[in-house]
Amino acid sequence: MNLTLEQKRKLKNAKTLLSLGVILSPIYAFFADGFTSITPYINALIIAILLAGTVAFSEFILFTGKVKKIKFYQLLLFRVLLYTTSVVIIITVVMIVSRMFRFNLNFQEVLNSKEFKEYIYEQDYKTGIIYALSLVGLVVFTLQMQRKIGPKVLVALISGKYKKPKKVERIVLFIELQSVKYIIEKNGRIAFFNFLNDIIFDISENIIHRKGEIYEYIENQILITWDIDKGIDNANCIRVFFEIKELIEANKIYYFEQYATNPILRASLHAGTMVQGVIGEIKSEIKFYGDTMNTGARILGQTTEEDDFLISEYLLEKIDLPAIYQSKNLGNFELKGKKNIVKIFSLSSTPVNHL
Repeated sequence: MNLTLEQKRKLKNAKTLLSLGVILSPIYAFFADGFTSITPYINALIIAILLAGTVAFSEFILFTGKVKKIKFYQLLLFRVLLYTTSVVIIITVVMIVSRMFRFNLNFQEVLNSKEFKEYIYEQDYKTGIIYALSLVGLVVFTLQMQRKIGPKVLVALISGKYKKPKKVERIVLFIELQSVKYIIEKNGRIAFFNFLNDIIFDISENIIHRKGEIYEYIENQILITWDIDKGIDNANCIRVFFEIKELIEANKIYYFEQYATNPILRASLHAGTMVQGVIGEIKSEIKFYGDTMNTGARILGQTTEEDDFLISEYLLEKIDLPAIYQSKNLGNFELKGKKNIVKIFSLSSTPVNHL
């Protein structure tokens, strides 16, 4: 079975979720029952594993692909209803089965027993459900917010990592959709917006897979950044653009049927030192400031139909270029608004399967 990039990512998340369940389940058992018996710990562990499995399966099968395009509140409500039902069913069934084994009773006998009724109405049943729902709700909300504002952005904002501005060395990839005027004239601005959104939706998993972070959308441009080490590792910052082009090519029938045109992309890569920090109180954003962004944008302006992917010499020298990619020296450029000369290379690929 060939898994999509999204499914591979969600499998990794499922392992993390299962680990959290195994760690947190004994905590509840301890506060609820202390060390009077091993049974509550076993029950809590089984419940945690089943809940983690349910969430992982749902995220892997149900909340994938085009489903993610539905409205935020609808998706959140669907998740809440599904997981609330799952929590109630799993906890109830586990507690019944546990009593069946411990007291040698059948299913109906457990339901009718005084001890089980006391547990449901007077003891920890409601508390257990609230605890489980709180954890599942926190996980679900976090997953959905990560998807909306970016995994690392959410963590950075909560932790205050960039509360104080700091200098960082980052790689910047500019991807630009061409023939915008033609597409707008042919389809209208709303259709163009949907067209651009479809492209972003399709390529996001490739960006995540290659350890990139979507920094900003500017009209018909997508800005992607990397920590310098992650970007040059396995030439991630280069591979991602060629993989995106392959994906766009594979989906060209859909684009043409929907919008009577196909996406044409150009890109530029550059790296350098910038200042990174959180700006704004009411609407906070993590922003980059420095000449690197401006230079990357100017390099993008040098792309042509033949040389549609350009990279600065400064960044190219840092990357161990895989054999399937070739670089061509285009010479020195005096970019608009730049005092220093920038040497630019064009990148192309051999049409073979990449790593």
